[in-house]
Amino acid sequence: MNRVNPFQFGNIVSGEYFYNREDELLRIKQTLAGGNNVTLYAPRRYGKSSLVKKVLNELEKEGFTTI
Repeated sequence: MNRVNPFQFGNIVSGEYFYNREDELLRIKQTLAGGNNVTLYAPRRYGKSSLVKKVLNELEKEGFTTI
């Protein structure tokens, strides 16, 4: 049986390739919206950059200025 890995790695992903991390998204958004800082740490290729990009995009849609 030939299995294909459904996850993309090596690039920032979005859309259908972004794994649904609703709990993490909500927690990070609430923390940042409250004026606090967040530090993410995990081994390489765990999706940290993709998660940050998703959070920043959602906060921009809600009217926050992000950099």
